[in-house]
Parts: sequence; C-alpha cells; structure tokens
Amino acid sequence: MSYSDYISSFPLESIAYSLKFFLTEITLSIGFVLLILSDLFLSASNKKWLWWQAMFGFVIVLILTISEHPPINQALFFGQIVYRASTQFFQLFFIIPIITVLIYQYFRGISTYTYTTKGEYYSFLFALLLGLNLMLKSNNFIMLFLSIEMVSIISYLLVAIEQKRKNLESSIKYLIFGAVSSSIMLYGISWYYGLTGTFQFQSLPMIHLGVMSIVVFFIVAGALFKLSIFPFHTWVPDVYEGTSSPILALLSLLPKVAGITIFCTILSHLVPNNILNSSEWIWKGLLLMVSLSILIGNFSALLQENTKRMLAYSSIAHAGFLLIAILTPQVVIGEILMVYLVAYFFANTAIFLIVDSLDTGHDGIKFEAYKGLGLKKPLLGILITIVLLSLSGLPPTIGFSAKFLVFAQLYKSYQQTADIFLLWMLIFIVLNTLISLFYYLKIPYYLFFKNIENKQTTEQLNLNYWFFSILIFPLILLFFMPQILVNLINFIQQVKL
Repeated sequence: MSYSDYISSFPLESIAYSLKFFLTEITLSIGFVLLILSDLFLSASNKKWLWWQAMFGFVIVLILTISEHPPINQALFFGQIVYRASTQFFQLFFIIPIITVLIYQYFRGISTYTYTTKGEYYSFLFALLLGLNLMLKSNNFIMLFLSIEMVSIISYLLVAIEQKRKNLESSIKYLIFGAVSSSIMLYGISWYYGLTGTFQFQSLPMIHLGVMSIVVFFIVAGALFKLSIFPFHTWVPDVYEGTSSPILALLSLLPKVAGITIFCTILSHLVPNNILNSSEWIWKGLLLMVSLSILIGNFSALLQENTKRMLAYSSIAHAGFLLIAILTPQVVIGEILMVYLVAYFFANTAIFLIVDSLDTGHDGIKFEAYKGLGLKKPLLGILITIVLLSLSGLPPTIGFSAKFLVFAQLYKSYQQTADIFLLWMLIFIVLNTLISLFYYLKIPYYLFFKNIENKQTTEQLNLNYWFFSILIFPLILLFFMPQILVNLINFIQQVKL
C-alpha cells in the first residue's frame, strides 16, 4: 500500500469528530507545555506570573467543562474514550479543588512555599487533571492503565516537589507501593485479555469462581491503591506526613474520587449483572477488605499524636465508607456517593489548609500545639470543630447526613435481602464511627480545655478567616437546608456510573 493510499484509508473524519469533544484535554496539554516554557523564560522576579497563567488556564478548563455537551456512551477515538453520564460531574469535582487550593496559596503568599514559584508545580497540576479526566473516560484497560500511571507518576513528583529529605523519602515509599499495585493490576489485565481476547471493557465469561475472583482482585488493585484500601494502605501515613499540606489536600481527595469511579466501572463491566447475585464471594471478599480498612484506619488513628498522621489513617477509614456506599446491593450508587463526596470535599480540603496555616514547622503539628488556641482565637476553634464534626459524622453538618445515608441504605438493603451479613456490617460501621469520635474530638478538647503554652505562636498566625469561613459554611448550610441535597439527589439518581 502506498503512503497516499494509507492516508486516504485512515479514518480522519472519525478523529476530527472525536476531537470536538476533547477540547478540555487539549487545553490541559497546551497549558502543561506553556507553563514549562514560561518557567524557562521568566526571570526570578516575575515567577509570580506563573500563578496567574495557571489560574487562567484552569478557569478556561472549567468553562469548557461546564459548556461541553458530549454524546453520552458513544465511543470516541476508535473505542478508547467514552463519555458516561457522570463524567461531567466528576470533571468538575476534580478541577474545583485545584482552583480552591491555588486561591488559598495566593492569599497565603506565593513566596511562602518553595515550589509555588516553579513552573513544574503548575504544569504537574495540569498533567494531574489530564490524567484524572482520562481515567474517567477510559473505555479499555490499556487507556485506563496508562492514565492511572500518569496520575501516579505526577503524584510521586508532587510529593517530592519540595526536595527535602522527608519529601523524597515519602515519594520513594509512594513509588514502591504504587509500582507493586500497578504490576498486580497489569497482571490481572493480562488474565482478562487471555479470557476475553480484547482489552475493551466487557463482562467476564462464566468461568470458575476462583478464577473470576483472582482476575477481579488483580484488576481492581490499581483502584484499591488509589483508595488506600487494605492491604494497599501502608504507604499512606508516611506520605501524608512528608507532603506539603496544600498538595496533600489534592492528593488525599482527587485520586480517591478517580479510584471510586474506575472501581465502579471495572466491577460493572467485569462482573455480570449484580455483584451480589453473580458472585457472593467476590462481593463479601471486597466488603471484608473494606471492613479491615475501616478497622485499621480508626484504631491506628487513635494512637497518633501528629495531625497529618491522624488524618492519614482516618482517610483509610473514609475510603472504606465510600466503598460500602458502592458495594451495598439494591441501592442507587450515585445517591450516596454524591452526598458523601460533597461532604468529604469541603471537610477534607478545609482541614488540610487549616493545618497548613497553623503548621509553621511543616511537620504536621502535634496535638499539643492546639492547646488553648480555641480560647485565644475563638473563630479558629469553631471552624476547626465544625470540620472535625463533619469528618466524624456528627450534626449539625453534612458529614452526619452522608454517614446516616450510608447507614440507612445498608439497613434498607438488609431488609430487602434478609442477609445477616449486611446487618453485621451495619453494626460494625456504626461502632467504628463511634471509635472515630475519640480521635477527631481530641483536637477540640485541646483547643478549648487546655491552657495555651506558646503565646508567641498564636501571635504569628496568619489566617484567612474569610476564606475558611466560605469553605466551611456549606458543611452547615447543607445540613440545615436539605432541599439543596434533595435536588442534588434527584439529579444524581439519573446517573449510572
């Protein structure tokens, strides 16, 4: 075949059609390159303009994400990409935290951080968002694996971006565990290809239950690593402790949300019909891993005296709650997931940014450092308490609504299936929620019931109270105005992951 014949036979029209719905990713790619070039040519005194360039790019991406109306469930780029009904929502969920963190860093002071005047920091954020978007839209395992690796590599680089000893150690640990989980996932994909003869998402053939269980476990390993679910959780505390808090606000949230979406996508395609009906052992095996994650996360958090390490272990427990919301049979996944993710976004982002504002030594803050701060700065104490109440699942916050919805749906599922295993799961997660109160409420105890020791530290605090008030206000608003949640749920009930 001649070169001209090859070109004429190539389906350029199909590519051109697909590109119309790929403008967000193209913009992210251009922004990634421009930021690297800008960093090369800008003088040291003009590096602050990198923030404005990055913010401008993310605002354009936000506008494109809101305005695009791609065909739902239509394969693009020869079946590599597909837009699902939930894709646009999760794209917005990815970009809003990034913009939030950038705004916080601007008002905190660009020069406060060693990396915010580096073009690679902002280019990494563009690449991270690009990888997350591709994870959402992947329609086969090759595209999914490559996008997961893209997000993973950028995450390792962001952890190490300060280039301090602790950051580099954390990044290496993150890299080692990530490489192991990736190799396990790739091995599972090779099994899948051997059984189906394709990399496209489709149901596994009706094979031996043991073989199906192995394939499912191996393939979901990548998602479980992102979610820090047992036994892929051991990297979390060291990485959290050694990472800058604003970056951690993103890495503790965005890969988890992406992991949830690919977990849903993989299971819905691999396991025929309903998980419970098709393979009870796969379903119960996953719930057992989730239960161990919640148990290990909560009891380990009880033993911590460092805020970041406590939040690291508690994030493992929260990931378990998210998976329970998905694995509970006979329920609409999106209903619980939407509420929980909204609650987790506001509370998780707020607590890490508050920790960053208080953490002058960048070591995660010992609990003793909170002594008397609530008495010296009442508004600060109230804001921190509201966030921790939401994370623990207590009223009057949306965190209570989220966890109550998980409990209610689990009990409803028990009534419909009469499976005693679900009842025991309900009792288990309620008890673990009570356990979490002991470490979440430890900080408010230090804030209001301990005498202040270092008055000089409180005088040096530079807090953006208006910023934190705006970020934390929805935690209360969405509890007292349930009609907002009702409208949100009515929308998400039409979404199938």
